[in-house]
Amino acid sequence: MSFSGISPVFSDSIERDTGEILKEGDTLPSFSLSMLKDYVINSFGDKEIPFVFVFFNTNCSDCKKELPVIQKFYARHLRDLQLVCVSRDLKGKYQSEEDISNYWKANHFTMPFVVQTDRTLYDQFARFGIPRVYIADSERIIRKTFVTKVSYRQLCNALKSINRKNN
Repeated sequence: MSFSGISPVFSDSIERDTGEILKEGDTLPSFSLSMLKDYVINSFGDKEIPFVFVFFNTNCSDCKKELPVIQKFYARHLRDLQLVCVSRDLKGKYQSEEDISNYWKANHFTMPFVVQTDRTLYDQFARFGIPRVYIADSERIIRKTFVTKVSYRQLCNALKSINRKNN
């Protein structure tokens, strides 16, 4: 029996598993994140502007590359969006607020961040993979996702596309 000349039909249809649970077109889950003393971000916040979630860990090599890109984007568009960086464990190890604060200071980051000590929030979004960026419109519908790599231009284009649809 010979199989020469037979090509596997399924090879083109197999997609790479990105670990996503929430995808573009899905609604952000309800959430409430306590930040810096009495400041709280929740899913019912300012619905006039897009919302950006960034899941990260400062010990993740991909995150170390992408966080400066996200900071540049945040600094340029901070009045046009609400952004929060949410820590996630790396290989079962969580980071303290002090660890993240020190990393933020050393890298001159101004993005707001939230320290998580479990995966409750992250598990609503994905099974694996960081950095992970979700950009949702003012109605909290996810319009763009990025996993592992994201460029400044991609972030700006996603925001521009959302703003065009909102106007």
